[in-house]
Amino acid sequence: MPSKHISPKKRPFLFKLLSLILLLMATYGWLRFGQSIYQWQYLLELQVSPGPLYTLVSGLLIGIGMTIALVVFWLRLDWAKRYVQISVGAAVLYWWFDYLAFTRNQAAFSTWLFRLVASLVLLGFMYGYLYLYTAPKRIGNNEKSK
Repeated sequence: MPSKHISPKKRPFLFKLLSLILLLMATYGWLRFGQSIYQWQYLLELQVSPGPLYTLVSGLLIGIGMTIALVVFWLRLDWAKRYVQISVGAAVLYWWFDYLAFTRNQAAFSTWLFRLVASLVLLGFMYGYLYLYTAPKRIGNNEKSK
C-alpha cells in the first residue's frame, strides 16, 4: 500500500517574517542569558545596577518565552495566537520597564521616540497579522453556525 505524503500547508511570507521576529527576540534573550554567565565577574567588579542576576534571569525568561512562542506559532497550535500575543506584549512592556527604570545615561533617552515607534510597529504588525491570520477561520465558523 503506497504511503500518502501530506505536505504541510505552505506558510506565507508574513508568517515567516513574524517567525523571524520571534526568533530574533528569543536569540536576544538567550544572548543576554549567556553574556550574564560569561561576564559575571566583570559585571560584579563594575557594580552594575541591578546586577548580573537580574540580566541572567530576565534573559532566561525572555529566551524560554520567545522560543516557546516561535515553536508553537510555527507548528500552528490552536493556542499559539493567544500565547504569541501575550508573550510579545509582555516582552515589549518589560523592555520599556527596563529602559525607563534602569537607564542612567541621559544620552540613552535621546532614542525614546525611535523605541516608541519600533514598539508600536512591532505590536501593530503582530496583532494585525494574527487577527488577519485567523479571520478566515472566524468567517468560516460563523457561516457554519447559520
